Amino acid sequence: MSRVLKRKKTFFSPARVVTAVVILIAVVVFYPITSGSRVDKAKLYKTAEASMRTQDYEGAVEPLKKIVDLDPNYKDAKKKLSQAKKGLFDQAKNSLAAGDTEKADERVAVLSDADPNDPDVQNLDQAVKKKQAADKNSSSGDNTDPGNDEPADGGGTGDDPGPGDDGPGAKEIADDAVPVDLLPQSMAGYKIIQNGWLIEPYQAGSVFIPRDRAVREEIDRIIFTVAKHEDSQEAKARYDNEKEIFAVEGQNININNHSAYFGLYNESKPKMFPPIARIMWTRQQWFFSVDVLPKGSPSMSFKKQIAQDIVEKILY
Repeated sequence: MSRVLKRKKTFFSPARVVTAVVILIAVVVFYPITSGSRVDKAKLYKTAEASMRTQDYEGAVEPLKKIVDLDPNYKDAKKKLSQAKKGLFDQAKNSLAAGDTEKADERVAVLSDADPNDPDVQNLDQAVKKKQAADKNSSSGDNTDPGNDEPADGGGTGDDPGPGDDGPGAKEIADDAVPVDLLPQSMAGYKIIQNGWLIEPYQAGSVFIPRDRAVREEIDRIIFTVAKHEDSQEAKARYDNEKEIFAVEGQNININNHSAYFGLYNESKPKMFPPIARIMWTRQQWFFSVDVLPKGSPSMSFKKQIAQDIVEKILY
């Protein structure tokens, strides 16, 4: 039996949904800026020390870099940052030598964030990318289409086939599941920086940051949202309403063998604020969406590809 509480049908009215979307985007985009002035250097230093003791240099570099950026003379943070970067560099080289290019890439990404102009880090990054390309070429088959730059989606811009079609590629969802149960705990190629309730017990969400440095230059973050509505009609009503919000370049596509919708946020000043891209779909009373928040002005197809990558990993 579902644990979703009974409530009035008007809880997810169009006005409330629009307000919730705007508030969520504002919080995710602007909170890191406003919170910077309240950084607790002592707490960051303590976190870094604990990571250093266990040789978790990846966990030490980030807080130490924040301390040094705020106060270069704070204790011995600058010295510890150098030690942590050296330790992480050695770990990245060891990962590459062991053939674990994914872990090597993650560690190089942290080093690149800390010091993007370090030539040794740049050389190591090139070595990792070269190894990844070689591995990809050796494992690729004859079923690729090198002439097709657009990700295959099996859809078009015709009549909406209707969301909610479960296919064999979709994960099963327990009858008594709640939204927070469906949040991923890890994501290959991405770092999860936020996971939890947005509107308990109706809606939960995750925020990801790409680990690939080239992608991070274009994409600020990705937001995954999952909500459990009273019934399939209410989920479909939300889906239809939010199509109007993401109406630009709207396309009906297929994801994980069920129908979905892709579109861009109807931004009034797209040159000043690059439009957010979204893929969304429903399954019975469940509503899902993946929002891609750009930094600069990446192409629509690039944002769509990033969104599809997340959806295909989530598999709901």
